[in-house]
Amino acid sequence: MKVIVSPEAEERLAGSLELYATYMSDTSVLRRRQRVIEGLRFLALNPRSGPYADEIRPGDDGLRYRKLLVDHFKIIYKIVGDELWVSDIFDGRQDPRKMKG
Repeated sequence: MKVIVSPEAEERLAGSLELYATYMSDTSVLRRRQRVIEGLRFLALNPRSGPYADEIRPGDDGLRYRKLLVDHFKIIYKIVGDELWVSDIFDGRQDPRKMKG
């Protein structure tokens, strides 16, 4: 399945990793980034493996969002036809009301 990551999700991940870089080693930051990428690859092969993200309302298209936890990150996505659309990569230690579907 093709994985499409929204620009907003990429920005959110980059912002979180920049924050981590202020108190973690470069190796640790790169390892976290790599784990997220591995999570996206896993989803490409197993798109229905993540549970529904009931805390996020379905989009205008009526499709429900799912989530996959990778370290402290929640990958928020929905399946649209034969594509997996990632709308957010959210650091789970933040206020969950900031998650975007």
